[in-house]
Amino acid sequence: MNTRLKVCLAAVAAVGSLGILAPLVQPAPPADGPPGKPPTEVTGSVAVTNLQTPHPVEVTNFPASQNVTVGNEVDVHVVAPARVQIRLVAGDSGDPDVVTGVIERADGGTFSVVPPGKKVVLTDFIVRVGVPSDPVIEDSDDFLANINRAGVGGDCSGTTERRLQFRVFRRDQVIANLVTGLEYFAGEQVCLATGTPGDSPENVDVSYQILGYLTDVP
Repeated sequence: MNTRLKVCLAAVAAVGSLGILAPLVQPAPPADGPPGKPPTEVTGSVAVTNLQTPHPVEVTNFPASQNVTVGNEVDVHVVAPARVQIRLVAGDSGDPDVVTGVIERADGGTFSVVPPGKKVVLTDFIVRVGVPSDPVIEDSDDFLANINRAGVGGDCSGTTERRLQFRVFRRDQVIANLVTGLEYFAGEQVCLATGTPGDSPENVDVSYQILGYLTDVP
């Protein structure tokens, strides 16, 4: 009887000791995290272990909004220079060597020297032999129609610069249109000169009809 009581008391004492020691036992810390916390979860191939709590940031050094008033506005009206249609009709046989072109304005009046502040632009040309039935002219004869320029202070009887040349035969008519045109500026003159190369007869009249416009120089 005494033996059984001792065994029971020993068992109770052992259980009590375990109860006292139980709160002192802590689980072993995981190998990859702080003590007492579960390991980091990994999704795919990215491990997030150090997320920080977001903190609101107040930016106070932005420049203040400024209202800008432009006080020197200028109204710009683009006005294209007015153009006056012109025409030059003349004949030249090479005698004299050069003929001064007299230009007719569509709004009335004529001139031979380009007025100050203006320029003449020649765009369309029709050149032909004036009298194609002349018996001295053969079909193989050719003539050179030259459109020249006399510079400021000069005239067509002096030194001129050739700007354009057409070769015309007895039964031909040369028609030409220039996109940009030939420009003549203030003080300059349009001069016409007919040449006869080779064995072509001389003093054969060549007719010139030239169109264009007169406009202001920008």
